[in-house]
Amino acid sequence: MTLPHVKRRKAAPKRQNRTMGLTQDQLEHLSRINRDAVKQHRFHEESALLRENLQRKQRISTYEGERDRFEMARIKGPLMREQNARLGQLKTLLGK
Repeated sequence: MTLPHVKRRKAAPKRQNRTMGLTQDQLEHLSRINRDAVKQHRFHEESALLRENLQRKQRISTYEGERDRFEMARIKGPLMREQNARLGQLKTLLGK
């Protein structure tokens, strides 16, 4: 039983975002989820870029090896038409 002259204090309401009607705790939770998602997206983006760069370097290395083999074969004797065509393709792919 409360005395009539004593006012009961109400608990302070949690701050609310006026645009969405969410409490501060809910906003912080959503912000944390978003931050984690952005971090994960950035990690996958960087790893995909690294993978592409490694594959490109390996492909160029393979092309250069194939071109070198054709050049060595050319020293030993004339190349067939298909070999000359492939050698021309390799030179354009490598930009040489």
